[in-house]
This record gives sequence, C-alpha cells and structure tokens, in this order.
Amino acid sequence: MSAPVSVVDFVGRAVTIGSAVRVRELTCLRGLSRSEQRRAKSMIGEVFTVDEIDSSGLAWVTKHWDLGEGKVDAHGVGLAASEMELVGESPAA
Repeated sequence: MSAPVSVVDFVGRAVTIGSAVRVRELTCLRGLSRSEQRRAKSMIGEVFTVDEIDSSGLAWVTKHWDLGEGKVDAHGVGLAASEMELVGESPAA
C-alpha cells in the first residue's frame, strides 16, 4: 500500500508534505512515558511543517529541542485530520 499524496485537516483542506499545520490536539498518547507525553503535549498550538504522510494517512511533524552543549532531542507525531489545522501551503503547491 503506497502512502497518499495528501490528507485533509479538520475542515477538509488538503495537507501535503511541506504544508504548515497547527497541532490542535493529540488524541493518542497511550504507551508514552510521562516525559514523552509532556513533550508531545508541548506541541499543541504550535505550527510545524509536514515531513511525511504515511500509508495510514497520518501527517507526521517533528519538534526539536536544544538541550545545550550541542545536544538535541526530537519527537515526531503522526496527526490525524482532527488533530491538525492547515495554516500554510507547501511551497510546491
């Protein structure tokens, strides 16, 4: 099964790789540690660029944290339509 070229946000607007989306909510945090849940929840309300659209139709975004001394941490989440709002088109669109 190949990945879709686009998915939709919570109002039905097309979201593609490179689109800017605001994280509205995260509905599935089960299985994450408390610290991972805190980091994931910190993404709510922020705007990210869609990195990937997977075969199940989730739009993946990633947040990076500068931990100092050259160390970086990152957390990616797959967003369903209800969890994202399109705020900017892909540059190729």
